[in-house]
Amino acid sequence: MKKKNLYKLIKKAISEANNERYPKDITVTSERMNDSLFSELTEESKVKIRNLITRISHYRDELEYTIDQSSISISTSYEKKIISSNNGSTNYFNIQIMKGVGFILSFNDKRIMMRDITLYDEMKEEIKKISDGINQDNFIQLYNAVMKESGLNRESNLDELLTRL
Repeated sequence: MKKKNLYKLIKKAISEANNERYPKDITVTSERMNDSLFSELTEESKVKIRNLITRISHYRDELEYTIDQSSISISTSYEKKIISSNNGSTNYFNIQIMKGVGFILSFNDKRIMMRDITLYDEMKEEIKKISDGINQDNFIQLYNAVMKESGLNRESNLDELLTRL
């Protein structure tokens, strides 16, 4: 077997093992499950979780986002590392916000499950607003880079000057 194929098989096996160890989505199946696993948030914790979500939303390009009608999931991919650890290993981060239920926050091997029925509705709009701003900034940067790298910038400037005459 070639080294390249062996490398691909090992990489795939490690990725699958990581996915099994850190499940991305946890679905709440019944009210009984909610009552037994979710704790109530203090007012201080409500402020802190909203602050965390707002601040981490600014790292949209470095995180994996899934937003649908019933949940928001924000997580680090296994290849990227925005949260560093002392021992040099990659830390896993995931927050899943479930509409009308609350959130599950996972970091490495710790997980908390808290009830906050308004968090989804509040954070969905905030994340959308932050994402819109990031898209505008990224568009300007990408446009300028493409125009400069391709040499179209000079042609565009000439066209603009000619239309002013």
